[in-house]
Amino acid sequence: MTTATVSKSEANIFLDKLASLLYCASGMRATEFLRQMEHRLKHDEGELLRLGKQLADLSSSYHKYLDTQRQMEEHDRSIEKLTAVIGPQIMFPHEPESPEEVDEISNVESLRRDLELWEAIEQYLRFVPEAKIRDITRFLDLVDIGSTRQAVEAAINSRPKVFSVRKRKREKFVSLKVKK
Repeated sequence: MTTATVSKSEANIFLDKLASLLYCASGMRATEFLRQMEHRLKHDEGELLRLGKQLADLSSSYHKYLDTQRQMEEHDRSIEKLTAVIGPQIMFPHEPESPEEVDEISNVESLRRDLELWEAIEQYLRFVPEAKIRDITRFLDLVDIGSTRQAVEAAINSRPKVFSVRKRKREKFVSLKVKK
């Protein structure tokens, strides 16, 4: 054998041994990685259980928060509609004394412009169990929302989910439907 051939075969043996050692070392690393992955899997499972329990514990509070927020929005809408029905003339019977009052009057006038007739009727019926059409038109005149009997009847008939109409003798009685 020539020296070059011996050197080549020794180099191959050396490289094979080195590759084998590296493979074993990487195999050990792979085993270590698998062990670390198993630990992480157990940790993640534990955290998922803990967070699920925490979420269940917070669920009641979260739903109470949502209910409270919904109630606040309902009260806010009620304030706006009642303010619109009452109107600026009743809320501010005197001349405005400050720029803030001028702004408030402007806001009330804006709410009044946006108020639909059926909404004004709905607000009135929140305070009486039932009313005749004639009583409703009188109230609307009192708060300076002029309207005719036909307009009131049309507004009531346009919202069958809001209003209940009963006839007794020759009179129509209107009430709010009970929300379920």
